[in-house]
Amino acid sequence: MYCADGLVVDVSTLSGCHGDGSTDCTTAFRTATAEVATAGGGTVLVPPGRFVTGGFNLSSGTTLEVQGSVVGVMDASEFHYPPIAPLPSYGTGREGEPARYHPLVMCADAAGVRVTGPGVIDGQGAFWWNRKNENERPHLLELYNCSSVEVTGVTLRNSATWTLHPVYSSAIHIHHMSIDAPANSPNTDVRMRPQSRMPFFQQSYLLLCVDMGFGAAGY
Repeated sequence: MYCADGLVVDVSTLSGCHGDGSTDCTTAFRTATAEVATAGGGTVLVPPGRFVTGGFNLSSGTTLEVQGSVVGVMDASEFHYPPIAPLPSYGTGREGEPARYHPLVMCADAAGVRVTGPGVIDGQGAFWWNRKNENERPHLLELYNCSSVEVTGVTLRNSATWTLHPVYSSAIHIHHMSIDAPANSPNTDVRMRPQSRMPFFQQSYLLLCVDMGFGAAGY
């Protein structure tokens, strides 16, 4: 059910988007994902380079092909990371915050999504780790109420908080990829909740802990 056929949108071809590690490409990423959604599926291509962006969404039938780096912008503004509601099973952010910052890469209410490498998704977590945040820090890759999702080839690095968070989801295949964060980074685990059917990990390198979350209050 991995629906990668159709439109291909290269973010570097969109107005104002440059993979130079400093240009803000948020609008380009959101435009690319919206174009693919409107087409009913396709590929958002991130070519070699460092493409800085705020949070964006992947819809059903979308492949995010990361050849270079997707780099989280170091800014907590509502434009880059809009506040979203806490998970309904928990009611607040993990430290009692009223809301959560939008994940860097969010896949919600979707099916047939792929996130592929060989590139890197880097949350630049150090920006968030030692500051007072109004809302819960943004997850790096969140799969919310999704099915038939594949994550492969890509490296997930330096999340602000939970690196990979499948929740209320099923048929998640995670394989031949890497996750890493410094040993002293706070709460950068892979977070899998009992509301999700167990994701299938295969041949992946996880340089952090995996928290199954059983017995916790729904996060």
